[in-house]
Amino acid sequence: MSEYRPQTRTSTTPPWVRPIQGSINDIRKELSALVEIQRDDRKVTYIRSTRLLKKYNIKTKESLDQLTEELKQKVSAKTQQLSRYKKRQTHYQNKLFRTDGKKFYNRLRQPNPNVKMHQAKRKWRTSGEKYMGKKSHIMKKHAG
Repeated sequence: MSEYRPQTRTSTTPPWVRPIQGSINDIRKELSALVEIQRDDRKVTYIRSTRLLKKYNIKTKESLDQLTEELKQKVSAKTQQLSRYKKRQTHYQNKLFRTDGKKFYNRLRQPNPNVKMHQAKRKWRTSGEKYMGKKSHIMKKHAG
């Protein structure tokens, strides 16, 4: 018998988007921590603040201000990059719809390559048959 593996939910985001979103999230985390250091908030732990200050080689308040501006610009550049990718993707789909409708609809019908539905269907069918097999056995017992 095959062992049971729970189906993990796969995201619908394309694989090329995930690293960009991850880097945006990392930069935003560091940016928020640096802004808290700048405000002298005690929310940022000492270890985290020293790690960030060492990472970016910050010694003065002016360099901290400059770094926060640079990180803000990096975040905006990455988000612009994502929006350009998404805009290009929708542009391509619209162009495909206008030029070759059949190909467009065939691509819509194609399943997501990240999800292996045939395995999931097979797994549910076998577990359902096992359940129904037990149930039919019980029904025969009570009927007879």
